[in-house]
Amino acid sequence: MSNIKSESLVWLDNLAALGAQLQKTPSATHAQLADALNLKRPYVSLLLALQPILDPTAIEKVRLAASPKSGISSHSGTQAATISFTLSFNCAKALIPLGKTADPSKAVHSALDTILSQRLAPKHIAALVDELMNGKPAETFDPKAKRPKPLRKVQDKPGRHVSNNDDDYEGSATWALLNYLVEVGVKPTDLRGVYFELMDFQSRSKDKTTYLKELRVYLENMFEHYGVNIKIK
Repeated sequence: MSNIKSESLVWLDNLAALGAQLQKTPSATHAQLADALNLKRPYVSLLLALQPILDPTAIEKVRLAASPKSGISSHSGTQAATISFTLSFNCAKALIPLGKTADPSKAVHSALDTILSQRLAPKHIAALVDELMNGKPAETFDPKAKRPKPLRKVQDKPGRHVSNNDDDYEGSATWALLNYLVEVGVKPTDLRGVYFELMDFQSRSKDKTTYLKELRVYLENMFEHYGVNIKIK
């Protein structure tokens, strides 16, 4: 393993610190881990979701991509440095849904190979992940292809629906949740991140009272992170 360091890859250092802390306190709750590492609870929950799908080889790929290497230019024959590419945390967390595929490791490595070689932006990474989730190969991904947006701008009318089709969302707990989040102040552009954070919540407690308390704290911290002032009863 290399000793490549990058301030913009601090999330990888936090991921390593999280792994070390889990070895010390394997039964720690998300909140306890966040306190021990001096990190925000929602951030720790996302790191916990990334941990099982990023193996050492995947992490090494990310670090190597962020480190420019010297080489000989094939065009001029002169010494040149390859352009580095840093996978930000916002980009990395878009990979979380791949943990639900039949072979998460294979899916993540395929995604990373495409992301790093094409230097994809976050919105394109999200589109790539959606295609992989639908069984399409990463090699055929075209970032310039036009794709339907999963959400539309919220209309200033009762209900403030965010579905592409008003007939599709009726009775859907997912759309009801997204509409509620918009109502309490979450920006439509943040809905995807908030939704995944909600789905990623896990409690290490089997006691119902403790579970609900942890969930309440998790939700309040998450909403605070997204600038929404709300208290969960």
